[in-house]
Amino acid sequence: MAKLSDILNEMNNECTVQFLNSSIVNVVDKKRTKDTELTFATSEITCNSFDGDKVGIVVWLSRDKYNDAVKNLNSKRQVNEVI
Repeated sequence: MAKLSDILNEMNNECTVQFLNSSIVNVVDKKRTKDTELTFATSEITCNSFDGDKVGIVVWLSRDKYNDAVKNLNSKRQVNEVI
């Protein structure tokens, strides 16, 4: 199976990012199935284009590791901009 980073590189990083925590409309714990139902809003597709050209994926990350990675990348970017 291809890694997400490889897929994005192959696509020249042509994608948009939408953070679920800022798009959530409703959260429901389903006791019978023991899962959580998330409803989120997006402007990336419409009801008519759901099976169309765009594909959405959900990637779950450790919040701490994500924040550390973004912080490190931003630091490197700032250093490179100064040079």
